[in-house]
Amino acid sequence: SSDLLAVLAHPDDESLGFGGTLATYASRGVHVAQVTATRGERGRLGALRPGEPGHPGTAALAAIRTEELERAAATLGIADLTVLDYPDGALDTVAAPGAIARIRDEIRRVRPDVVVTFGPDGASDCAWRQSDHDGHALSLHQRSCGAHLKTVCAELCRETQRTPLLRG
Repeated sequence: SSDLLAVLAHPDDESLGFGGTLATYASRGVHVAQVTATRGERGRLGALRPGEPGHPGTAALAAIRTEELERAAATLGIADLTVLDYPDGALDTVAAPGAIARIRDEIRRVRPDVVVTFGPDGASDCAWRQSDHDGHALSLHQRSCGAHLKTVCAELCRETQRTPLLRG
């Protein structure tokens, strides 16, 4: 059987980013797993920004976003969901060695055949692009994926005697 792992910054990145790809592979019998760095607690609720009247606050929004993420994962066929609980809007302040180790541990646990994530420019080709997506994706990619992902994949390939296919 095949395994695919998506490594993403926020709840909703799986749906808005490449939900169709994840759903397609899940429907073909691929075991799809996802690691999401944050719970999206510092985002908007509709048009309401944090601190505005009617916004539920960070703790309540984290619970809302987590429930939305779990429902989206079920709809897309994501069988294995992990949230790392890093602070939303502040991934660039997370210590790189710790973040790299946690994502490496998830890759080792899942042992995917394919890992997907946003590139270092974030969601630059998407109409819904927002500047915070670029910063989070860039931080997540540079600190936790990039060269480190290649290193982890190479280690796993040696352990499992697979041949890596790495691009980028």
